[in-house]
Amino acid sequence: MSGSVCCSLHVASVVQMMHMIMHHGGLLRRRVFDELMMLACYIAAAIHDYEHGGVNNDFLIQTRDRLAVTYNDISPLENHHLAAAARLMSEPKYRFTDVGLARPLAGLSCNHRHH
Repeated sequence: MSGSVCCSLHVASVVQMMHMIMHHGGLLRRRVFDELMMLACYIAAAIHDYEHGGVNNDFLIQTRDRLAVTYNDISPLENHHLAAAARLMSEPKYRFTDVGLARPLAGLSCNHRHH
């Protein structure tokens, strides 16, 4: 299976699991999420591995990859997934809401060295 097909299947699986957790796991029934939070969950599931290169954070850090250097060895993959997706969604042709997503998405970044 090619890398892009594998990644697409992984994204679809994660988005479906998020949907199942929200709709069949009782979160919506208990009104834990409003519509904006639901949208944020779907977006997070869809972008969580955006532009993943197939290696892990330790590899990037040990090889002094540009992502590790850019993010000072702090969760380089997670920081890149979020930043790259926010850049993409801020382009006019991909904007689907009047609300700018780059700033709210920045708050989702984690500080884990390993993922």
